[in-house]
Amino acid sequence: MGDCAFRLHWDIASTGEGGLPTKTGQYPYISYLTSFCICATVLLVRLQKEEKMAKSKYAKYIITKPRDKDIEEWKEVGDNRKVNVYVDGEIVKGGYYFQGTWRYKASDEPYPDKMHSHDFDEYLGFIGTNPNDPLDLGGEIDLYLGDRYHKINKTCMVFIPAGVDHCPVYFRRIDYPIWFLATASMKKYEKEDTESK
Repeated sequence: MGDCAFRLHWDIASTGEGGLPTKTGQYPYISYLTSFCICATVLLVRLQKEEKMAKSKYAKYIITKPRDKDIEEWKEVGDNRKVNVYVDGEIVKGGYYFQGTWRYKASDEPYPDKMHSHDFDEYLGFIGTNPNDPLDLGGEIDLYLGDRYHKINKTCMVFIPAGVDHCPVYFRRIDYPIWFLATASMKKYEKEDTESK
């Protein structure tokens, strides 16, 4: 950019090319600072144009808010959880199901609240946020999986094969906020409810 300003200044001062003509027909002297500002403006416009082009191409893949229905659910379930992210094939063309929920208060109300199964594999993630021990869940969860409840108190990922009954999930104790993640290689989340336990 400095080289650009120097060359512009030199061309105007030395050759008389460029600038605005005066009453005598001579070209005015343009200072180095003015030349620098012109070059800086040109470069800024170019960078803004490139940034706009980049955003228009990929911005649709950056999801920064949950669905409206998730926001409405917050009001129904109280202040013990918030659905921070949700993506599927309807939100992003070609995308697959992924949900992230921040749990920060224990509750006797399960979430998800019904036993169900899928015709596809699924992962559930329970991620602790204890800064002193990332493997510590920072709480205690009861997860129904297969044929019984399993107690979880460590950060973990749970693989659920297609057809296996799972849930409800009870967040019995929360000392630190817990990230609850769910994902599957499906464009849209679907489930078949079974008898609750």
